[in-house]
Amino acid sequence: MTWLDTLKTKVWQAKCKAELLSFILGGVLSGDGAPLQRARFDMHRWLTASVFFSFRDASPYLQCYSVSHLMQSGILTEHEGRCLERIIEVNAPQSITAGPCEGFLQHDCADVADGKLSPTNSAPQTRSCNSNAKARDCLLWWINMRVRAAVNEGLLDKKTMKKALAGIWNVRDSFELLTVEASRRPMQLWSVLMQIMVDAYVVLVPISTLQEVYHNHVWLLPWAVLRSFVVAFFYDALLHIVALLWEPFGTHADRLDLDAVVVTIERSTFVNFGRLESSDLSESLRQTWQDSQEMAGSKDKSNKIGKASKAAKVGDNENV
Repeated sequence: MTWLDTLKTKVWQAKCKAELLSFILGGVLSGDGAPLQRARFDMHRWLTASVFFSFRDASPYLQCYSVSHLMQSGILTEHEGRCLERIIEVNAPQSITAGPCEGFLQHDCADVADGKLSPTNSAPQTRSCNSNAKARDCLLWWINMRVRAAVNEGLLDKKTMKKALAGIWNVRDSFELLTVEASRRPMQLWSVLMQIMVDAYVVLVPISTLQEVYHNHVWLLPWAVLRSFVVAFFYDALLHIVALLWEPFGTHADRLDLDAVVVTIERSTFVNFGRLESSDLSESLRQTWQDSQEMAGSKDKSNKIGKASKAAKVGDNENV
């Protein structure tokens, strides 16, 4: 249970850091101009896709969707989708298989839809060890390059770029920690031995009851049955909890619903990237912001004139 609580913490930390990154990038790239809006829209799409690939390994629901579905929904363009498909194909293993309850499983979508997913009926499937992580890192690298391109275009200054890049690195670390934590599951041998020992104990409980409180009467049998029922129910509940820990993102009622987390992150990042100065600022704050921009522009212009005059004086001195 401690592992499950840690896993939940990692999921919410990844969610918070992704939303924080969108808040930072949406703030430093604020503006109503077409280049700024295009830059924010690209970052929103790529960040949403990186969240999808980060959660895709763990969630059997998200495994039913691929790059083509992201292209159909408008998250990725056709060229971006082909690029990610090539990365996934290159990093997909050819001969690695996962048995029941081993590592990340590529579940059958029909079993997921029917609610048949369990540690006992998960058939051996080919698993993608690094393909989703590579696609996620590629998308975050695209955001990294887009931030640097914004600096070259004059949409962002270099000091702010460092903070934005630090936010991207923190998001990547959070996604990687979530992936690593989700891969840490209890030993299969430990679970099998626990099942065998509990079954043997439950079978021997009636015999032990008859030995301890033996009376040569038929009314002794209901008490033995009741005691056996209580013991069997208690241990069976514990075994069910152990079985559910094999699939914390499965189809049971207490699962961690990652697809809902992905939708929540997408909506939050869309709001953070979609703010406009013309409609989302109060009148006084908008006027103050426009005046500060004009002052900053006049200072930059005067600095450029001063640098040009100094360069001209240096050139004249060299000619003399």
